[in-house]
Amino acid sequence: MYPELIKKLIKSLGDLPGLSERAATRYVFYFLKKSAKDIEDLAHNLIRLKKDIILCSRCYNIAQRTEDNKEALCVICQDKKRIEGKICLVEKISDIERIESIRFYNGVYHVLGGLLNPIKGITPQKLTFNRLINRLKKFKENNESPELIIALNPTREGDLTVNYLKKLATPLKIKITRLARGIPTGGEIQYADEDTLKESFSQRKKL
Repeated sequence: MYPELIKKLIKSLGDLPGLSERAATRYVFYFLKKSAKDIEDLAHNLIRLKKDIILCSRCYNIAQRTEDNKEALCVICQDKKRIEGKICLVEKISDIERIESIRFYNGVYHVLGGLLNPIKGITPQKLTFNRLINRLKKFKENNESPELIIALNPTREGDLTVNYLKKLATPLKIKITRLARGIPTGGEIQYADEDTLKESFSQRKKL
């Protein structure tokens, strides 16, 4: 039998996605072999994770709160070299990481936070549609012509979300494009290879 503290740590780690009790046990004993300094650094960073990592106030990507970042913007929204009027709409934060890895896109992003799925209770009110439309409206108010690039997965939920978004954005009379079908139906941007992603961006189609 393990001491109570060991059992609690195994239980906590076992709650992590994809981590079995056996794997959690191995991690606990791995931590036992590490120095006190290493464990203190890990604990400190985990505490800071909840305290300082937030959602970007503009695009809902992850951002770090610092004294120099009062607006709580992510590194992409802070980058002056980015084209602010080119907004790529993605479902989740991990899609941004995948697109950025190909070093091809030079605009900014907007994280929707999911896809419409009435059966699962994911309604428009639970996603960031309103924030996106407000961003686009500001460009129009400044007599600018933004482009909204829809980079949602080509699934049934993705198509439903695109159709809903078109109804919201059409009155703004802006350029709306969607990634070409280089990504197969049912596929996910997160797992697409670099050539496919580049081709999807290059051949994006107007909606």
